[in-house]
Amino acid sequence: MNKKRMVLLTVIFLILSIPMVIFGESQDIKDVMWDGMTFTYDSNQEPWTEDELQILRKAVNDFYPEIGRVYGRPFMAMTVNIVKDPNLSCEGDYDENIIRLRNLNDLSVVLNQMLHLFHGACQIKLDSFEEGMASAAGRIILENIPEYRNQMKLSTAYYEALNQEMLGGNYKDGLDSKLHNELCDYAWSKVYTENSEFFASFMLNYIKNIWMILI
Repeated sequence: MNKKRMVLLTVIFLILSIPMVIFGESQDIKDVMWDGMTFTYDSNQEPWTEDELQILRKAVNDFYPEIGRVYGRPFMAMTVNIVKDPNLSCEGDYDENIIRLRNLNDLSVVLNQMLHLFHGACQIKLDSFEEGMASAAGRIILENIPEYRNQMKLSTAYYEALNQEMLGGNYKDGLDSKLHNELCDYAWSKVYTENSEFFASFMLNYIKNIWMILI
């Protein structure tokens, strides 16, 4: 499937999904079960130390239920392996059922990769949606857990400076990804402030619409 078709389908799914959330297809998000994603830590080439494993396992166990409350259920049941790769050019990345981390200096990176994998094959092919939602949800989740509260802050003082049309594009256009994410974070945080169940309800409907097309 070429890129233009993928983007077109994404827009169609979004158009179908957002009205269901706003105008109320009945969904009791509190009753949605989010069990189904398990984590392993088999890092053969660069094994985790015992101290790192303890920190990583605790972070995953702390983040996982909070992701469920904010983001809803994962796309599908899966086992995710988290590996250490000191040679990564970025702090962390993901691919299907693998999370790669350069180190554990910033646990918000672990959370961000987990959020993306919750969307799985249903990740939204528009950076301002996928990255923006993950950034906003990650910050909200960290604020909900006292010991991680200071790991990811967003100052409203920068909103006007970041509110530039060029930052609404895609990473491949040469944008600074951090600035892009922060601008999109502002936008999706406003939505969450109005409706704290928006992310979970939206993704539930988005995934349902995708399955209706694929089946």
